[in-house]
Amino acid sequence: MPDTPKNRPARYKVDNLVIDTGTRHVTVDGRPLKLGGLTFDMLLALTEAAPSFLSYDELASQVWKGRAVSPETLAQRAKLLRDALSDDAHSPRYLELVRGKGYRLIPEAERLPSAVKATSSRPLGWVAAALILVMAVVAGLQFGTSDPPDSPSLAVLPFADMSENADQKYLADGMAEELINQLAQLEGLDVASRTESFVFPAKSRDIDEIGGSLNVSAILEGSVRRSGDAIRVTVQLIDVDSGYHLWSNNYDRELADIFEIQDDIAESVAGSLGVKLGVGSINAFRGAGTRNIEAYEAYLRRDYARAVSLDPDYAVAWSAEGLRIASTMWAHSPEDAPEILERAQEHAARALVLSPGSAQVHTDYATVTYPRMKWQTALESYAKANELHRNEYTLGHLANMLTRAGRLSDAKAIHDERTAMMRVPESNPYLAAIMHIGLRDLDSARRINKTLEPDLQPWFDLMIALNEGSNDSIRNAIADFQGNQPGVRDFHQPLSEMLDRPDDALEFIERLANDPDLQWPAKYSDTALFAAYFDAPELALNIISREVPYTAIRHGFLWWPVMSDMRQLPGFKELVTEINLVTFWRSNGWPDYCWSTSGEDFACE
Repeated sequence: MPDTPKNRPARYKVDNLVIDTGTRHVTVDGRPLKLGGLTFDMLLALTEAAPSFLSYDELASQVWKGRAVSPETLAQRAKLLRDALSDDAHSPRYLELVRGKGYRLIPEAERLPSAVKATSSRPLGWVAAALILVMAVVAGLQFGTSDPPDSPSLAVLPFADMSENADQKYLADGMAEELINQLAQLEGLDVASRTESFVFPAKSRDIDEIGGSLNVSAILEGSVRRSGDAIRVTVQLIDVDSGYHLWSNNYDRELADIFEIQDDIAESVAGSLGVKLGVGSINAFRGAGTRNIEAYEAYLRRDYARAVSLDPDYAVAWSAEGLRIASTMWAHSPEDAPEILERAQEHAARALVLSPGSAQVHTDYATVTYPRMKWQTALESYAKANELHRNEYTLGHLANMLTRAGRLSDAKAIHDERTAMMRVPESNPYLAAIMHIGLRDLDSARRINKTLEPDLQPWFDLMIALNEGSNDSIRNAIADFQGNQPGVRDFHQPLSEMLDRPDDALEFIERLANDPDLQWPAKYSDTALFAAYFDAPELALNIISREVPYTAIRHGFLWWPVMSDMRQLPGFKELVTEINLVTFWRSNGWPDYCWSTSGEDFACE
């Protein structure tokens, strides 16, 4: 194809698509097609290269402006493009994978005559155009009733703490997070999640890079300065394409006015972006779910118990306290888990009564429910949460539950959907790695492990080595452990000297498993996994049965390859029946490694 001069708008016809580089619009059979910024850039790059393919490096250079991107990121963006085009990867019409090399556009690309001569070397961003439109309407001009071609998208960056003692980060982060929650309620506005926006520190202000990485068209950034009860909030809205400041304001108020400040910012941002507000949308803004400033501060400091004591109707604080209580069972013996989980669910249930329309509250309720082996109740709460707001938070927790229930392929489908809707990779996908080990995809587990926190990586190296059956890899992983934790000092390190002496190792494992005076959080799963590794499935089942009937937090390990022989024991069928999984499977589908046989019987492998 002929080269396109830089900065000169062009139009291309690709099969039934028309691509306009000036307006960054795409139509399919004359109908507008919604594409995100990076997705449009990928389509355009492939169009301009057609019929040649673009290598992974060339795509990274042209679409991500040379920034380092992983093959998974490229594949995810290609999936988003296929989804937008309703293209089938197995029988593609538009986009073809050149295996091991890159991607190419299948149809012929034809350059069309430009309908309008360019009047500017850099097209004005759609966000700036939206602001001009809003201003013109206010001035009484008539611009017709057509909708903007693209849906606005926005990222709210963490606010900077400008206080003298730099001790108000919790307040600055809380304000940014609440604005994300408020703006996400608005019809027609695509808002990056907290997980995505908070990848970029408060001092990071490269708007082009952030906008490109998050695939958004506008950035909201701000700062907070507090002195006693006085607070100054400075905020500005920036169009990524043009770099223009669309709106800015300073608020000098009392701390008690923080909720009104947040509401005003959200309304101003919505108006500046030309977002159509649904009936009652502005009035639906509820601050952080409380108007008690002391309760709000306690919530931001993660003192949820104090928050609910100050405001008993503070739903998200009840929900957060339920999750906090549930998390403490990792540090307790399994026998303590039922009482801990009961208290956690009482808090989550209170939140559900107070805010039955909250997707987050339904998700949190489900997340503290399934560890009590109430799988069906949890699934129904996740379904309700997805009905209210299908987002990465709910999908992540649902995938975790399905992993623990043994439905690994279903969990992966949910996880992949979640990944596709995230603008940046998940920062610590611990449970995704557990899922991939269960699916016997150890290469993916290794790739994920490289993204985990450094202190987790040796442990995952060990888990991967256990499922591969490599003594040398097990020794290397144990050698990388740091610290003097009981599990490392008293179990892993001594065991690494016995890997070539299975009988001695099994005697050691059984003795430690039965020693009531030696405890560490993962004691039963650690010893059970090594018992299975040394071909003692009965011992593995005996040990793991001391933990999994009390809580589902370690159920994901049941489905790992090293546990295959254990899953074939009659006692395993009794175990999964006891923890209500069989009833759950019969109603919702069997897991990857179990299936129904004759009558009420089933088998596992």
